[in-house]
Amino acid sequence: MFRITVQGSQRGATYLRNINVLLDGKPMDECCPLPPANTDHEFDTSSMFSFRDQPLTDVEVERLVLICKVWGLYKYRHPAVRSGQYDWNYQLFRMLPAALSTRNDREFVKELMQWLPERGKEERFTPMADSIVAQVHFNWIRPYKKERRLYRRLVDLQENSSGEPCYYLGYMQDIVRHTYFYNETCYDSIPPSDDGYRMLGLFRFWNMMYYFHPYMYQMEEKWERILPDYIRLFAAARDREAFEEACVRITCELRDTHSDFYGFKKKKAADAMRGESTTWLPFDCVLKDDKVVITDIFRQPVDSCELQEGDVIVAVNHKSIAEIRKEKRIYNNLGDGSADQYAIYYVGFDGDSVIYTIERGNESMDVAIHNVNERYWEKGKNVETPIHEPSRMLKDSILYLDITLLNSEELRTHMKRAENCKGIIFDMRGYPKEWTCSNTIASFLYPHPKAVFYYTYADYWQPGIFRKNPNVELFGTENPDYYKGTAVVLVNGLAMSAAERVATVIGNAPKGHVIGEPTCGTLGLVLYVPFVSGVATRITGQGVYWPDGTCTYPGGVKIDQYVYPDPEAIRQGKDAMLEEAVKYIRAQSEDMP
Repeated sequence: MFRITVQGSQRGATYLRNINVLLDGKPMDECCPLPPANTDHEFDTSSMFSFRDQPLTDVEVERLVLICKVWGLYKYRHPAVRSGQYDWNYQLFRMLPAALSTRNDREFVKELMQWLPERGKEERFTPMADSIVAQVHFNWIRPYKKERRLYRRLVDLQENSSGEPCYYLGYMQDIVRHTYFYNETCYDSIPPSDDGYRMLGLFRFWNMMYYFHPYMYQMEEKWERILPDYIRLFAAARDREAFEEACVRITCELRDTHSDFYGFKKKKAADAMRGESTTWLPFDCVLKDDKVVITDIFRQPVDSCELQEGDVIVAVNHKSIAEIRKEKRIYNNLGDGSADQYAIYYVGFDGDSVIYTIERGNESMDVAIHNVNERYWEKGKNVETPIHEPSRMLKDSILYLDITLLNSEELRTHMKRAENCKGIIFDMRGYPKEWTCSNTIASFLYPHPKAVFYYTYADYWQPGIFRKNPNVELFGTENPDYYKGTAVVLVNGLAMSAAERVATVIGNAPKGHVIGEPTCGTLGLVLYVPFVSGVATRITGQGVYWPDGTCTYPGGVKIDQYVYPDPEAIRQGKDAMLEEAVKYIRAQSEDMP
């Protein structure tokens, strides 16, 4: 792949015409001819495939399930497809009619196989057993044993890899070995009303996840089980809104906090979680055991405030939080417990009034709130929110640093103040202001460079297998003057990705300690994945494991001391995690000789 960059110092348009790339004086197309896949233009404007108006039958869905799985296996493991002999996306449109037009299963399989190239006599490569950390098991192949010819081909592709480079994928970086889907597109000009392209969007996404999501081995059975339901959903999603909802829902099945959406009118899963006309009050809250705990009220009404910090909301207009969460789960891209960051959306309501059922201390009561917009929003516009200091010295010579508000240079400056302090409390309940600050912190806390986890990568030659990356990331430097005091980091469900990396680095310091709730479990790099009609998403594309071999997903950062939201402490204006951190540092300093 060649990248041509045009840079300028002024605004305006730049036009490039008649560009020729020469290799040893010869045109590139002569030295490296385009593969046949680039010459197939039959379906550039339409798939020319259409479902009937009536819903799909069970038999038709079963056939489409087989097409999806076989098509994906061939795409990533058959040498002819890997080498670019076919535009395999377009080949799907030639397979789809067999699901609807054939009279019986035998005729269907025969029709399907005519579009599947046979494997030549090229050398087979059996999978290497070493360094495999995770893999899918292709259990879906066994039920098709009665279709002998097809079964033999599928088993051959499963058991033997190909030496051909893959037209559809590669690595963005040699060391990281991060997967990139080459020669794939979002098909921006194709409308969602095209039945064949919607199936392509689903089948492509399903297989990309099956072969390239690093934690698919933990959800392989579920991923196979949900496919028939999503075939029905995508088949019926003929308008833009229904199609986008289908894309959101299948992405959310992964429970991958990294997932986000591009080209959508509803840009994030949160938009679907929130609803079209939802109102909520200006307060912060967290989820705890299917209840919502109010942690902070931003704008107190001029007259009175019906709610208090520390109140626990158990129902909204007499519908329980548990029931609301269950209804919204299909749009939830986050995990369970503290990783579910949508607490504010569970207490939203339609209109300008609401009845909350709350627990306050030992009492349970209904609280009716009226004129929400005027009292809480309009009259509270000029109410100033107290400023949270990112750095402050606590009593007993303990330094507090909020990593969500401090960049690397600021952290470096503040940490120098702590050289003679008993301990430092790093607050990582959120996302770091500068995601690269982990090495800045490690260089202060570590005496030697250290690896705190290892990564996996998708095997380019044997898709479906993830191997341990031999290239280890080290944090810190040689530093005999490293910080000798206690380092405590606070985490909760708001800590994801880079935040989890930072927290892990701090927790692995010689006197590191992690306090808080489970985090999101998404520490790796992201992978961008297309659907169709200009719609795309992203997921975690890199597996991350602890040195002992345990996986960081879904649990996230290793917690040394669990501390959960305490309504009584919140009511008293206390930060339970912060207080536990102070206690821990005091105890450590008292134990020192």
